[in-house]
Amino acid sequence: MGDGEPVRILGVINTSPESFFAGSVASSIEEALSMAAKMAEQGADVVDVGGMSSAPYRSTLVSEEVEVARVVPVIKAISREMDLTISVDTFRSRVADLALSAGAAVVNDVTGLKGDIAMAKVVADRGASLIVSAKESRSSKRSGDPLTRVRAALEESLALAMANGVEKSLIVVDPAIGFFRNEDIKWYDWDAYVLRHLRRLATIGLPVNVGVSRKSFIGAFTGDEDPAMRWAGSLAAEAVAVVNGAHSIRTHDVGQTFKAVRVAEKLRPQVRSAASSGGLGAVELGPSLVAEDVEGVLASIGVQDDGRQILSRKGIFKVILVTNLPRPLALVAKQEMLALGGDVATPKDAILGGEGAVSVVVMGTAAQLEKLIRRLRRMSFSFLVAEGLPDAPQFADLLAGIVETSASA
Repeated sequence: MGDGEPVRILGVINTSPESFFAGSVASSIEEALSMAAKMAEQGADVVDVGGMSSAPYRSTLVSEEVEVARVVPVIKAISREMDLTISVDTFRSRVADLALSAGAAVVNDVTGLKGDIAMAKVVADRGASLIVSAKESRSSKRSGDPLTRVRAALEESLALAMANGVEKSLIVVDPAIGFFRNEDIKWYDWDAYVLRHLRRLATIGLPVNVGVSRKSFIGAFTGDEDPAMRWAGSLAAEAVAVVNGAHSIRTHDVGQTFKAVRVAEKLRPQVRSAASSGGLGAVELGPSLVAEDVEGVLASIGVQDDGRQILSRKGIFKVILVTNLPRPLALVAKQEMLALGGDVATPKDAILGGEGAVSVVVMGTAAQLEKLIRRLRRMSFSFLVAEGLPDAPQFADLLAGIVETSASA
């Protein structure tokens, strides 16, 4: 999984009758085998078998014994009958251990290793692959926009995994669409925000799995309270997730999702990466990052605290179209940005000066733009106002609005 590989499809098989979507439930081993065979035929790379609904808005906790009795026989049967990668959807270490013995190769932990302190060691000891979902612990820092908080929660889980010896190359991260509730922001707006900014998770450097299939945020937008009616919305959200960088999709509807994913793959921006025979590698993190994302990457490579905040502002590049800017102000802005190391693209005739306004394109890092903004604001108290720059403070406010909004978006 990852950049340069096909987007993988994880088909959902639930052995829990209380699951929110009845169409995913197998009531017997024979039915589970039939579902798995159909999913494999339709293009699934993995079947994800769960024995307990984990929907945060439902009271569906069952005992460990019940969960084991539900998933282990099904996993054993699928493993025996077909050559298909199997994932077990559980946060309990004993369930995971028994499922891995029965033939599973992947543990999908919706608590991000925080639901059972022994889970990380089981995964490490068994050499299993791992999907960790974002889940904030009680001690988590709960500040920043939704994607910043998702990334922080995932980094906590990755620290747990690394501390217990889990191989990093076997880990996939999941932003936990549908699992963040009781927040200042409505859950459906939270989920939409995370999907819209999903590419920012590239800073973690691991493949990203997304599960949006038939979830409640889709119903909030379409008015479909019944999960059975959310099929079209699911396909739309899955396609958006792929375009925005998802490397695998967990779904109840393998056949149609497979087709939607194949099209979405062709529509998403190409990530430019390169590696030499000497082992050096490079990957473009993307233009949609905010300063907090860059600061996280800097921290991951060991940049000191006192330098991260400064450098993070230099890692964000902005291209801003400004219209109806007075010609004298356009020329002053260009000179100021050139002095700062950026630039302002102006029309050819702007250098002639005179009256009227022009459109320009301001280009520079967030740090350079912030310095330009400060300089423009100081101009309102200088002799330059008399030179025809009374709009400098307004220009500064305009740029500040864009830079500050994008920094916190």
